[in-house]
Amino acid sequence: MYCTKCGKFIDGPEQLCDECSHNESVLGDGQKQQDAVQPPNAAQQQPQQPAAKSGGNPRMLAFKPSLAAVITGAIGYVFMLVAFILAVQYVWGGLGHLTPSFDFELGEYVYPTVTDLTAIKAVAWVFFVLALPLTVVGLVFGIRSLLTVVRAKKQGAPMAIAPLILSISAIVLAGLSAIFGLMFLITFATL
Repeated sequence: MYCTKCGKFIDGPEQLCDECSHNESVLGDGQKQQDAVQPPNAAQQQPQQPAAKSGGNPRMLAFKPSLAAVITGAIGYVFMLVAFILAVQYVWGGLGHLTPSFDFELGEYVYPTVTDLTAIKAVAWVFFVLALPLTVVGLVFGIRSLLTVVRAKKQGAPMAIAPLILSISAIVLAGLSAIFGLMFLITFATL
């Protein structure tokens, strides 16, 4: 008899295949064995699924780059948002619209000085410069991950939902960072 799982010939009355450890029932003559072993027609064969880089699960294809894209994109977004808020505070403070802070030692309200405003401007530019590469890295990784997932789907792999969502999120975060970056530059251009 022959194993219906791997097609190997099984000697004797035992029904356990030595090759694949499959518990076998009697298949019969060699003709049926050939039917069991032969793959389906080439037209009926499924296309080869690309192997996922993380553990072989095709649904996790490009998960690590898309996760890196979201993390760097989120950090870049937060840095860009802080830079924009500091720029607005600098402009409003420079125009005298910044709310004064209460100094408990003096017992009175203190308005920001030129030194305070210069420090705010410097810190705003530091956050802006730090946010730029993070935003670009998040955008590049997000686009690459998205393209990898789309290509794998076109080749017949199952849809990798988690990397797809992470990639799209990274691209959205990069877009929001770009918007706040432009607003940052426009805020300083109004001076």
